[in-house]
Amino acid sequence: MKILAYTFYSAPFKEQLQDLFGDLFVLKKLTHDLPKLLSQVLEQKPDYLIGVAKFGYRSQYESVAINQFHKNKKVSKTGPFKYKLFIPKSKNSVIKVAQRPSDSFCNWTMYKISHLIQEEKLKTKLIFVHLNSKQLTLIKELLQLLRKNENTKSNKN
Repeated sequence: MKILAYTFYSAPFKEQLQDLFGDLFVLKKLTHDLPKLLSQVLEQKPDYLIGVAKFGYRSQYESVAINQFHKNKKVSKTGPFKYKLFIPKSKNSVIKVAQRPSDSFCNWTMYKISHLIQEEKLKTKLIFVHLNSKQLTLIKELLQLLRKNENTKSNKN
């Protein structure tokens, strides 16, 4: 199972994420760095691409990326309204699913990545987690869940 992870330069927990993922792509200047990340996705074709950003009070999965940026702009002039993101199935996950989509820089990256995945017909699943920095251990749980699901899937084959 190949995992590629990314976060933002402003994330306060980059070092901890680096320790958890090993390889971590950090977006600093989005218009410059996102094309590099997209190239890496095309080259590596990971099973999972996990985006992580800081969120104030609780940790949550984003379920969709929408074609909206800062309320009144579009991410893509011709793209669909939304792309569904992958949410790992777990009976007792502490990470909840966001009730409303974001329209921030996080969403902008999710949308661009989702568009690439669809256009290139990749099997990569995009997961995006807004994380309360006090709940960083939830990333360990997410990785364990993905490994468990992957093992269950390979045992069925």
